[in-house]
Amino acid sequence: MKYVFLAMLLTLLSGCGTSPIVSITKMGAEEINFPNSGQLVTKNIGEVIVKKGSLELREALNITDQTQFNKKDGDSSVWTCALTVEPQIIYLRGTYQTREIQADCYGSVNTRRTLADGSTNFNCPGAPLITGDICRESSGNIFLAFLSQRAELKQDFDNLQFVEKVSGNEDNFLQEIVYNGRSGDRIKFVYKEYSGGGNKPDYFQEFESDISTNSRVIFKNMKLQVLEATGSAITFKLEENF
Repeated sequence: MKYVFLAMLLTLLSGCGTSPIVSITKMGAEEINFPNSGQLVTKNIGEVIVKKGSLELREALNITDQTQFNKKDGDSSVWTCALTVEPQIIYLRGTYQTREIQADCYGSVNTRRTLADGSTNFNCPGAPLITGDICRESSGNIFLAFLSQRAELKQDFDNLQFVEKVSGNEDNFLQEIVYNGRSGDRIKFVYKEYSGGGNKPDYFQEFESDISTNSRVIFKNMKLQVLEATGSAITFKLEENF
């Protein structure tokens, strides 16, 4: 009988029942239009001076290092396993709603059954993977939710960073111009385009403008008036964005 009881405890983390997480609706895109027309702006070399586009920003959880739920550092109990999550970025996808608990949930993530330090043994062998969501209550309490079960965060608190990031929405599109210095009467720029949720531009192009006879810079539909430009900074007013 005691062996049956032990087996039940070892499989407790597999959970049962339905999840209390309610999915959120898709978030809207943020329209970006910088700077305002006619605004006096000074920017340094390497900084973005003009940008326009549409981006979907979402609340996200950045897991910076391997993180264990359900056990604390040094806990050697054989009765339960930790649930280990690998470093990754996951987005807000729902709310945990019960009579007792309300929490924002990010996911989903795959977890492995391990010891408190992330290592494995015969009792906590890593596999099979358990899929869940990482949830945070307004009090700051954090737990891993899988079906109707919960595993509290008892260590590795500094590994979780709640941030706002651009989503991977295929409708995301951003154009920007970076100031790239001055050489004689020619001022230099870099044009970049971003789509989806990438941090690297999908397209970029260097271009120059001769301000010896005309202080207006025109590129595509963008127009700006240069008031002062040096090798390290530019002061201008935007007339028309992309």
